Amino acid sequence: MAPWTISNETDAFSCTTENNKTITWGNYIDLENIALLGPNKMHTLVNKVIQGCNEGKPWQWNLQTHNKQPEKGIHIDYINKTIKWWSIYEDDWAINPFNALWPGWTLHSKGDNYEWHENITGYKMRDWKQDVTQCKNTLTQTIKQGIRTNPIERLTGALAKQGVDMRIRPATFQFVPSRMEQPPERIFAYLDRLESDEPLPPARFINRDGEIIPACQ
Repeated sequence: MAPWTISNETDAFSCTTENNKTITWGNYIDLENIALLGPNKMHTLVNKVIQGCNEGKPWQWNLQTHNKQPEKGIHIDYINKTIKWWSIYEDDWAINPFNALWPGWTLHSKGDNYEWHENITGYKMRDWKQDVTQCKNTLTQTIKQGIRTNPIERLTGALAKQGVDMRIRPATFQFVPSRMEQPPERIFAYLDRLESDEPLPPARFINRDGEIIPACQ
């Protein structure tokens, strides 16, 4: 998590201190590890990063080399005692320890709204065209895998190797896999249009408390 450690991941971490100074750097982020540090140790780490940057260490976001776009980010605000994070994948980052270890603090998920983090830090973190290209590449790789087998067949095969006798209801085998015989041209054409259009807004989502969070929040 600290900017002086080596990691293959480039997540986005930022913090606003009590004197309203915001520092941003990139490295692997694990929300559970941040929770276990607690606010005091986290504050010590942030001050060490700020001191290093003042001494000329290339630890700040704009001085680091980022091999790929961040897929999640977190912002800790010591003025308002809030922790907010975003992720393009799952929303729940094992956040349960925070209630006990960060008393008086509030947690907020921003869904996939990385633009919010860009506005706070002043640094561009993701590129829309790269996002669309990544989506097309993932779809292409999925198509190359060919026709998928029924998942239950793989499961029963694996269990059979362990000596488990598993009987399946006939209706289960009515599963019809995606044939993936040719590229879905309409989807690729739509993605091509997306790539040249304005970025889509952040998605609405339902948080772990069952609340519907608007995209603009």
